[in-house]
Amino acid sequence: MNTERDGVLAALKKRKNTVAAAILILLLILGAVLARTGIKRSRRIEVAQKPPIPVTAFILKPVEYIEEMEYTGKLEAASEIVVVAKAGGTIVKDLINEGDRVEKGQALFMLDDDSYRFAMQQAKAALDLARESQQEAKSALKKAQVDANRFTELYREGAVSLSQKESADLALTTASTRASDASVRQAEAAYNLTKDAWEETVVRSPISGIVASKSVFAGDTVSEGTPIAEIVDLSSFRIHLGISGADVMYINRGDSVYVQTIPGEDKHEAQVEDVGVKANERTGTFPVILRMANPEQKKSSVLLRAGMDVKVRFVKVKLSNALVIPTSALLQETGSSAVFVADGEVAVRKVVVPGPSNGVSTVISGGLREGEFVIIVGQHRVRTGDKLEMAVEQ
Repeated sequence: MNTERDGVLAALKKRKNTVAAAILILLLILGAVLARTGIKRSRRIEVAQKPPIPVTAFILKPVEYIEEMEYTGKLEAASEIVVVAKAGGTIVKDLINEGDRVEKGQALFMLDDDSYRFAMQQAKAALDLARESQQEAKSALKKAQVDANRFTELYREGAVSLSQKESADLALTTASTRASDASVRQAEAAYNLTKDAWEETVVRSPISGIVASKSVFAGDTVSEGTPIAEIVDLSSFRIHLGISGADVMYINRGDSVYVQTIPGEDKHEAQVEDVGVKANERTGTFPVILRMANPEQKKSSVLLRAGMDVKVRFVKVKLSNALVIPTSALLQETGSSAVFVADGEVAVRKVVVPGPSNGVSTVISGGLREGEFVIIVGQHRVRTGDKLEMAVEQ
């Protein structure tokens, strides 16, 4: 009996231990759950209590977007003429100074013309004599024509011999030769040559412009072909540029561009005169030629001068009603670009499609709407859902 009682007591004791263990395990699990719930609740409280993030945003509005290309070049005179002496001799009059404005045909220098004038006078006398001789020959021709006709009739009537008729015909032929214009034309040609040579003793400007330089003075002796002055036409300028292959596609003949002297503030309009179709083998650039009227001409001076350095700005892209943001507002990510906008007081990330950019500003082709608040300061500190303390840039 004692043995059975002891067994029952042992079994009861074992069951009691099992129940206690189970209760202990349940208490441990409950404690862990309560602890985790407390942590989550603590985190929610912490998130809820996170202060708003200060940011700066601006209201997206359509604007005109212009992207420019800038190149440098030099002003070149539209025309530069080296004046050369077309006759030899001593300069007796020097009529110009460097920097003078001259008109086309204006006298620059005068050479000693005595020998040229004498030669011209001789040629003129020979021409006058040739013309007088021609008049006499024409009178003789008329008489020879009458005689030849009369002897022809008399020969038919048998009143004169054949030799007499032939003598009259020969006299007519001789008179015709003497009355021809050949001798007069030769005399006229000789006179015109000497007259031209005499006129070249006055050296005249072939164009209107400015005397850039002169190399002779009164008393100097020059030979035919000697360079004696340089005249530049500054009524307009040419500008030669070398444009990269990436930019030349945006330039067309007739386009208007802006030119600014270096240093300088005034902008002057110029036109594209020619666009090269073949790149320079040495530089790899395409030749582009501009023409610009001189906007600052005065009666006695020209403020813009050949050789000045200038900056040329071409319009590469011009868009109206474009949505433009600062390039710094873009968040570049793998395969996409994004910005943060303020939706009320909450940050929202938006994927956008960037368009043309000049480095400072970027056109947004898709992903944003007019009137949205684009975060431009503080965008790297926020995440979607963050509360914002927003200042709006005007």
